[in-house]
Amino acid sequence: DLGDTLAVDVVWAVTPEIGEISEDGLFTSTGVGEGIVTATAGADVGQATVKVSGAPHIVLSPQDATVTLRETRKYVAVVYDEFGNVLDVPVQWLTAGDVGTFDPTGRFTATKVGEGIVAAQYQSLLAQTSVTVEFESQIVIQSDTTSVKPDDTIQFTAITYDDIGYILDVDVEWSTTGDIG
Repeated sequence: DLGDTLAVDVVWAVTPEIGEISEDGLFTSTGVGEGIVTATAGADVGQATVKVSGAPHIVLSPQDATVTLRETRKYVAVVYDEFGNVLDVPVQWLTAGDVGTFDPTGRFTATKVGEGIVAAQYQSLLAQTSVTVEFESQIVIQSDTTSVKPDDTIQFTAITYDDIGYILDVDVEWSTTGDIG
């Protein structure tokens, strides 16, 4: 009769990048973008376009970097719209913790030892990560000789330099390795 419901097997399919669809036609989004949901019943095929939007965001890299004092590190910020498309827009580079500065291209220069935050901002979007600035020093050991006979002594001195060559006044703890004393 006209208007009666017929039982028909429907096979569902969806663009896999945007979601999954059950055998009952229940769509669950798993990504952002635009895709096609297809229903097939025998020789009949129907399609619908589905747009899955997400939140606009910024991906900032590197994450949780450790740099040495006066080192320059390049950061990259990629801005995405709600559909996952990359936006070609400039970001504002920010720091907190007074550990360094940015140039307009995302180059961070470490200016002070400590822990801080680096961030990229575009309009109301903000991405941030931690940065640790460490101090790198060098110890030079000196002596008049490095070869002795049993029960002889050698006087060593240690001079500690900072990363730009200034001598530091620090206590040195001495130790030996091997079977020499």
